[in-house]
Amino acid sequence: MAVYNMIYSSVSESEEKMLDELRAILLKHDIDGSLHYAISLVLSEAFTNALVHGNKKDPRRNIIIKLAINDTEVCAEIEDEGQHGLEYIKRRQPPDLLSEGGRGIDLMELYSDSVEFTETPTGGLKVSFQFSRKSEKETNVSKYI
Repeated sequence: MAVYNMIYSSVSESEEKMLDELRAILLKHDIDGSLHYAISLVLSEAFTNALVHGNKKDPRRNIIIKLAINDTEVCAEIEDEGQHGLEYIKRRQPPDLLSEGGRGIDLMELYSDSVEFTETPTGGLKVSFQFSRKSEKETNVSKYI
């Protein structure tokens, strides 16, 4: 199993850097097509939430990503250094379909095989994902693309 640990400062430019590094890692492991798209979309949504809602774009706070890849699955975790994120998740209302935002969590749930929200020991939010490395025909994603 290959394991990657990445830490990013909570500034807008970090998302592009994270996506570039993620793209290289996924290609190194021959992950492309709809699975590559799903992982990139889900991690981008989670990263944006950690940056904006968790860390409030405070450059002194970090966003931590852990990625584990083997022959059958890809697992990812994103942690922020904010406060009360789990409380927000628990009381959030479904978004208005025409709103500009608020659909990130729904996209995470749709495009990953599993998603779990937990609180870190310091009060931040940790979002954990699992993606199966089945053929494109068998993945959740191919139903929606």
